[in-house]
Amino acid sequence: MIDQSNVDIIVRLDPHYCYTYVSPSIEHIIGWTPAKMLGKNYRDLDLPAYLCQQWDSYLQRAFTTGEAQQHEYEITIGNRRRWFLSHFVPELGSEQAEVASVLVISRDITDFKQSQQHLELIANVSSVLNSTLSAEMLDQFADLVVPYLADVCVIELVDHHDEIQQTLVRAALPVQRSWIYELFAYRSPSTSFNPTRAVLAQRQTMRLNAPIKAQDPSLVPDDYQRRLLDQIDLHAVLAVPLVAYDRALGVLHLLQAPSRRSFSALDQQLAEDIAQRLALSLRNRQLYNEAQTAIRHREEFISVAAHEIKSPLTSILGYMQLIQRRLDRDEQLQERDYQRLQMLFAQLRRLQRMISSLLDFSRLETGQFVLHPQRIDLVPLVHEVAHDIEDLSTNHAFEIDCPFAAVWVEVDPLMLELAIYNLLRNAVKYSPDGGLICVTVTQDEQHVQLHISDEGIGIEPELQSKIFERFVRAETPHLHQIRGLGIGLYLVREIVDRHHGSIAVKSTPQVGSTFSITLPRLPDLR
Repeated sequence: MIDQSNVDIIVRLDPHYCYTYVSPSIEHIIGWTPAKMLGKNYRDLDLPAYLCQQWDSYLQRAFTTGEAQQHEYEITIGNRRRWFLSHFVPELGSEQAEVASVLVISRDITDFKQSQQHLELIANVSSVLNSTLSAEMLDQFADLVVPYLADVCVIELVDHHDEIQQTLVRAALPVQRSWIYELFAYRSPSTSFNPTRAVLAQRQTMRLNAPIKAQDPSLVPDDYQRRLLDQIDLHAVLAVPLVAYDRALGVLHLLQAPSRRSFSALDQQLAEDIAQRLALSLRNRQLYNEAQTAIRHREEFISVAAHEIKSPLTSILGYMQLIQRRLDRDEQLQERDYQRLQMLFAQLRRLQRMISSLLDFSRLETGQFVLHPQRIDLVPLVHEVAHDIEDLSTNHAFEIDCPFAAVWVEVDPLMLELAIYNLLRNAVKYSPDGGLICVTVTQDEQHVQLHISDEGIGIEPELQSKIFERFVRAETPHLHQIRGLGIGLYLVREIVDRHHGSIAVKSTPQVGSTFSITLPRLPDLR
């Protein structure tokens, strides 16, 4: 007596491998009815040839030896891969002389096999991600994913502005790779089918198991993209955000095309697990590179700072030795000794400025940079700083263009003075052949702008976005003649930012530069 309530599939086959009994549970498990199978050989049911050959072998041994057999196999039913474990149990005839039939009991072990394989994939992915920080890591990661989890793996990495910087594609069929590249490289404002944009915006996994109907203009309005989708025959999409330490790094796309498989909830859970591991590895690699860059900049900064501080100290020591010898010999100073004293004071002032910059930098880095804002008139402050710089320069002409009687802002006067001073010193420093330095003040209803222009050596376009970073100096043919610690513009930017303002630069090499500070404006006094 066969228990027909069993969740296993139970069938009985005669010596011709035809079904003489099929349990009703088969309809619930694989969707076939017993009537479809009874009296037929399994080769008549369009089963895969490899599976029929395997069953031939196990049934032959069961019928000829009378020994039970066991077989584990994989088969795609509908659009899902399934695993079964089958036991072939020989049944003797009435005279107990020969095997009259074989009872086959098959259990669906898909969940167990998927969990087992998923754990194996996670272990392999972790091994790859932990073993290297090289560029090959993404290639090795994608090779593990295809074709086990998907027919196609696409990894898109983005920058701070969510703009795509790198795309890696792995496909089960080489011919698909070019079409996939085209699909992901193509960007059209009218294209609504864009998993990357949606996933980055929401930071949530997107799972689409229905075939992407390229003929449906409401889903994919772009003609060119529809033609690409026709070529790919995209059947399912799983797009997972790559996020680590609250930073979006990109998107992991898993696509099903030729296999026509769909993604289960377990597949999504696995994809999110390995995506999280990949994101952490990518972010750790970024942090490592940033740390190495910071260490290199620190070493360069220490080297430059030591050289810059040593130079005035050497001059000071030399002048003091000359004056001391003069006093020892003549007991009085001559005119040229007074000139040397002026040079000595100039070097001391230069050293004082460098030490002040280093202290301000240190306060910024340690979070001890505190502003003391108050309402001030910007006009006299600009004139005062410009005149101080003018006194230190002999081959520059200064022009101040400020048509307003007063320009009111709320700032820390000492800090804003430092910012303006650094910009004017840079204008002098980076125009070594002299020329005109213009200071222009403008304002509208909400903002005040301070523009400082020079006729110096200028800045290359690719460096203009980097010069406000710490330890960065514009690379020019004249750089070896121009001294500096590489923190002046960094301090300026920090001071302006903390006053809720902004700073920008426009520059043309060998023509000059203009730095512009924008600050919130206060209403005039009545």
